[in-house]
Amino acid sequence: MVVLRDFVAGEEESLFEVFYSSIHMICSQHYTPEQLSAWAPIDLDRALWCRKISAIQPFVVLKENKIVGYSDVQKSGLIDHFFVHGEYQGQGIGNLLMSEALKRGTSIGALHSEVSYTAQPFFQKYGFKSIKKQTVIIRGVSLNNCVMERV
Repeated sequence: MVVLRDFVAGEEESLFEVFYSSIHMICSQHYTPEQLSAWAPIDLDRALWCRKISAIQPFVVLKENKIVGYSDVQKSGLIDHFFVHGEYQGQGIGNLLMSEALKRGTSIGALHSEVSYTAQPFFQKYGFKSIKKQTVIIRGVSLNNCVMERV
């Protein structure tokens, strides 16, 4: 059974597992091991992580009572996090998350996100267009991504 609901405080570690597995298992086709480790270090400061998750107030997808994906939509229209667990790719979790993001973004208007090269085709499928390519520095390491927008 698949359930979509709002994040509940105390689930931060489960969200980190989703974040970490998504980046290290899926994004490795477009990013180097050094880039992956900078983006999602195994020893990421958990207090910092908890503050970030609390700030973005994501919604989550559970499959058989396990969090397998999460995303958010900020008041500005920013989708800050959008991740599906590496072991649950291709099972409709991302589609469910994106449908919810689009629904929550209806009153906002344009949605935008900084999207990895790996996720760009998925976002394009939902009408997001590439606005610009950019390089971001995370923990001293350069990573390329793309700013995408859906009007």
